[in-house]
Amino acid sequence: MPQRRARSSQGGFSFIEVLIGIVILGIVAGGVFMGFAASSAQIAKGRLDTVASKMANGRLDTIREMDYDDVGIIGGNPVGVLKAAESAVVSGITYRVETDVTYVDDPTPGRSRSYINYKRIVVTVTPQVASGRPVTVVSQMAPPNVAAIRGTA
Repeated sequence: MPQRRARSSQGGFSFIEVLIGIVILGIVAGGVFMGFAASSAQIAKGRLDTVASKMANGRLDTIREMDYDDVGIIGGNPVGVLKAAESAVVSGITYRVETDVTYVDDPTPGRSRSYINYKRIVVTVTPQVASGRPVTVVSQMAPPNVAAIRGTA
């Protein structure tokens, strides 16, 4: 009669051990993938903000180079040559550029009140995508000084 050998412990992995390893690997890989996806979204959002900021500052620089009397909105108060809103496309993304110009009354103590001391310029650029946030830059523009025109300032 043949002898039966006792089952010895095997050196390989069982099916359950392999399945548990695959599940753990899947969880770790999913976490790494989610980290890459989140960082990619942040990079894209940063790009949108950077482009919007550059557009707003560029628009403001263009306005600063204009004559004081030309700085205003077409049909607005103050009247000028600027459009209140327009769109621009950069790298396939549409940005809405809004410009607002208002008079500012900044009374000087001891002087007569003129109600118009300078112009406040607000440029807002908004990417037209779901994750786009508006970027706003503000500046003031003073009228030419009489003393500066006479050369005594």
